[in-house]
Amino acid sequence: MKTMLLALTALTTVAVAAPASAATTIYTSATAFNAATINAVARTIPASANPGSSYTLGGVTFSTTGSLLLFNDGAYGSGIAYLADDRQNMGGPNYNIAATTNALALTLGSYFGGNTFSYVVNGVTQSITLGNNRATSFLGFTSDTPINVSFSVPTNAELDVTGFTTATAAVPEPATWALMILGMGAVGFAMRRRSKVSTTLRFA
Repeated sequence: MKTMLLALTALTTVAVAAPASAATTIYTSATAFNAATINAVARTIPASANPGSSYTLGGVTFSTTGSLLLFNDGAYGSGIAYLADDRQNMGGPNYNIAATTNALALTLGSYFGGNTFSYVVNGVTQSITLGNNRATSFLGFTSDTPINVSFSVPTNAELDVTGFTTATAAVPEPATWALMILGMGAVGFAMRRRSKVSTTLRFA
């Protein structure tokens, strides 16, 4: 019994100490992202921004190996400015976005429409296809570390950010819940299997 208890305790300790392999969660629904975060602050891109190769706003840095461009041409609605990595006009092959928070949501568009962009966020590789007619798409992330995402921008494509939200992940990640349940299960099993203590009286 002691051996079983020690083995379960060791397993739980190792699991809790190890980083969760599925620590990053990706959201395509703003409702789901909002439910999983707190302290959200939404921001739009100022029409006065002068990005160059990088631009920082609200703890989020946007950068590319070429030059970011600021547009306010009504493509996504009147008065909506956006930061573009335009491969046809000085843009670089990678659009990098780094936040100081562990939750970040982006409002994305593709000026030329219909492009698929692969990206890597905190070590997880995924892709997103943006619609035609300059429709915007929601893409959010939560993790146990600050969000860092890099989009690959195809030749002759343009990836635009029209706004973003920084926040804090409000609940443990699914892998964290699993580890907590494992630990509680091990304790419960040990308590159920514990031997009863018997007392023997001896008379001289």
